Amino acid sequence: MSWTVEQRALRERYVDHARQHIAPRVADHFGAGRFDVDAWQGLREEGLWRMCVPAAEGGEGRSWWDLAAALEGVVLGCGDGGLAAAMIAQVAFLRATIELTEGERREQLLDAALAGERCAVSLSGLSHDPLTRKVTARFRGGQFVLAGQLDHVLGAEGPSFVLLPARDPEAGGDKLSLFVVDLPCAGLRCGPMLDKLGARSCPSTWLDFGGVRLETKQLLGPRGRARSALEDVAAMTWACSSLVAVALLEAVLARALAGGAGERGQALGPELVELTLGLESSRYLGYAGLEQLLAADPRAARSCSLAALASSEALLGGCRRALAARGEDALVDAELSRMCRDAWSLALAGGGEARRRKEVLARLSEAH
Repeated sequence: MSWTVEQRALRERYVDHARQHIAPRVADHFGAGRFDVDAWQGLREEGLWRMCVPAAEGGEGRSWWDLAAALEGVVLGCGDGGLAAAMIAQVAFLRATIELTEGERREQLLDAALAGERCAVSLSGLSHDPLTRKVTARFRGGQFVLAGQLDHVLGAEGPSFVLLPARDPEAGGDKLSLFVVDLPCAGLRCGPMLDKLGARSCPSTWLDFGGVRLETKQLLGPRGRARSALEDVAAMTWACSSLVAVALLEAVLARALAGGAGERGQALGPELVELTLGLESSRYLGYAGLEQLLAADPRAARSCSLAALASSEALLGGCRRALAARGEDALVDAELSRMCRDAWSLALAGGGEARRRKEVLARLSEAH
């Protein structure tokens, strides 16, 4: 569970790109609460979203490991939790498109992803817990009629699509259907952008689907049988989010040490050791989850949920330790403050530690 020489070089290439072309603008976009469109297009031009798209369909046909290495590099290079959140949402979109679509719809969605178009996602909607799914779909007159609201939607500024798991009570199977909704969409109401603690450069809102009608082409996979597909998408999302979280925590640690934390003596040693322990254990749980997922190991969903839980705890505790390492100097370090706020927001995205624990318990119950 380590990078190949090529993947390490890829990771460093994206570190350099992010450090040079994205990092100088992060504070401004955080303050304004606006998405950095130029950063996103720059990553597209670098080939970030071509990696996992099959070569026959306009991509590079590389592995999800390559994409994970690049994602780590981007976040380590710029320390932007908002961009990290947007990339996590795009991973969910890509995984769903590559694994679940075919024909003209597949071509449309892959072409859009390659062109840099974005998909909005509610991470809590990917949860194993059915109580998180508040949108209902019913089939009427050859279309799906929706009702309900999707909360805490990431990437809500200018997306072309939204990934939507919906309860489908009149269908067979597990009564869960998965859609990629084209935007703009008649009848869809969008709330105001939320004034968030952190990850502010990835604006979030709620979406009300009351009365929205969808063509059948917007359904991913068979109707009413989306549970296993959603678990696969969620597992990939949690695995990549844990690795992105670790990269952000690395950036926080580097910022704290650059400010002179290492000069504060032996008393800070235990804090930094605990921070590093959380960072590295989360990293390798993420690698293990990704390895199992790509090998179709039945334990993958559990491992990816564990990785997400561990990285959430590492972010929450690690930032506290980084601030302690800086002491009073942290009070006037605006960059460290922003990075910690971004890290805490990533830790809470998708329901935070409590919901992640429920996810893990659900997986353990299924295993026994």
